[in-house]
Amino acid sequence: MENNSLLFKGNDVSDFNKELVMAYMERDKMKLEELFSRESKADYDIFICIGRSNQVYVMCAANMGIIDDPLMYTHFEHSEYPEEIPSLLLVSQFEVQGICTDVEVNRLTKYKICWRIKPFDNVKNEIKKSFFIGHFKDISHMRFQCIALAAAPNKVTFLTDDSIKFVETFCMETLFYASNGEMVKSEVNLNLSSLMMSDVVLKLRSQKNDNYLQRIVISRLSNTCVYWLRN
Repeated sequence: MENNSLLFKGNDVSDFNKELVMAYMERDKMKLEELFSRESKADYDIFICIGRSNQVYVMCAANMGIIDDPLMYTHFEHSEYPEEIPSLLLVSQFEVQGICTDVEVNRLTKYKICWRIKPFDNVKNEIKKSFFIGHFKDISHMRFQCIALAAAPNKVTFLTDDSIKFVETFCMETLFYASNGEMVKSEVNLNLSSLMMSDVVLKLRSQKNDNYLQRIVISRLSNTCVYWLRN
């Protein structure tokens, strides 16, 4: 490891729990179960979102059902529409970002699997389109990280294709971790199939050439630049 980076299959996963990444790479099931036991599980609604800059990512919103909470701070009724998510609810976002280590190189050299947790109010205006995938029971942040590792690209090809494959695989892998995976499998497969054949995804795939990437410097740390898809 260099510069405090944490790598998995060549991807930067420094946003993730280091103990979990090491246990996952070593296939240490006992350690993984011990890590899982440290946090409580919850039910989640999962969406695949297209951002304002055409980035593709997964958004996970905890959903514990209907409760008597007039302010709707923490829980909300199961919904297929993200605009109904309470503004102060913390949501998780998982996304593949392309990075290069040389600003003179006009191509992607590595990916970072980003994991962010923010109040929904901070992210809702970034969403251009969203697609409900399913309601998954008994998941946790540790489990989501394992799911993201399983979905991580094996190599760098095209950011658009790899991002779409990542979010699709992420949702499929979640079926194995959710207690209701078998029950919602058909619905999830149908929603994913519909999304993959939608005009918005087909249009994104048609723009997969690296010439459609716009360089936006997110961080100067380690002379790294991050690429997003061009609007």
